[in-house]
Amino acid sequence: MKRIRKWFFPALLIAVVLVGFRYRTDIVTAVTRWLTFSFCDRPITYKIDQIDPQFNITQNTLKQQLTIASDIWNIATKKTLFEYDQNGSLSINLIYDGRQRLVENINDTNNVVESQKLTFEQESQRYDRLKAELEAEVQQLNDKIDYWNRKGGAPKDEYDQLVKSQKNLQKRITELNDFTQKLNQNVEKVNQNITNLNSNVSTFNSLLKVSPEMGTYTSGVNKVEIYFYGSKEELEHVLAHEMGHSLGLGHIQEANAIMNPTASNSVKPTQDDINEVAALCENKNRLDLVANDLYNSLYTLIGRFQTVLTK
Repeated sequence: MKRIRKWFFPALLIAVVLVGFRYRTDIVTAVTRWLTFSFCDRPITYKIDQIDPQFNITQNTLKQQLTIASDIWNIATKKTLFEYDQNGSLSINLIYDGRQRLVENINDTNNVVESQKLTFEQESQRYDRLKAELEAEVQQLNDKIDYWNRKGGAPKDEYDQLVKSQKNLQKRITELNDFTQKLNQNVEKVNQNITNLNSNVSTFNSLLKVSPEMGTYTSGVNKVEIYFYGSKEELEHVLAHEMGHSLGLGHIQEANAIMNPTASNSVKPTQDDINEVAALCENKNRLDLVANDLYNSLYTLIGRFQTVLTK
């Protein structure tokens, strides 16, 4: 029995070594997989929590726009970085505030102004055409009157026709003057709406100086909040931007980048966007991260110790 015990552990060790050598490739692969990881290995699941009804957007519509926003990153990395789950960890919320109300007023007023300007241009063209026709007919009538005056007078039939034409032209001149007044009134309406538009834009810009964020991502509670947007594309851009923050991406200064701090209607990632998310998703070594954390902790402790000694 003692002899068996004596040789048991050496034999077991030899067996382990032989098995390890036999399956060395599989073992190395398994250990390598365990040591390496990526922050993008598991998708972030998101859900829709709060939609203020004043946004006038349905949950299905928002879900579709979230799909577009998340696919910006999914397609860029060829990974599933985001996916919808009604019990997801990332909370998406639309929080209505005064800026959104101003955005809607600005858009509505701008649409009215553009419509009025188009109508005014069409009416102005009509006015110019009527005026030119009327001036030509007045000139023709004056030429006829001059002709008969040189002849010493027109026959009765011709004279009656000239009087009739003159009355008709006077009526049309009155109508054209009324039309001119109507155009002037329309100009006043357009100018008033432009004044209102400028006032809303000024108020909006003042609010932006105090609170410029269209949306925010709060890491502690893993929540995205969108406060205002001007168009469907702008909402998709802002959603993608805040979802990028939830990945760990920072701001990018490249124009029209998804991660640029200034929002736009761009829903296509720039090369800088792609480079940043690719770097984030690179494989990391667990031992390197542990060693780096230990180094940083030790460096901090030494710094504190030196501070104590110098006091």
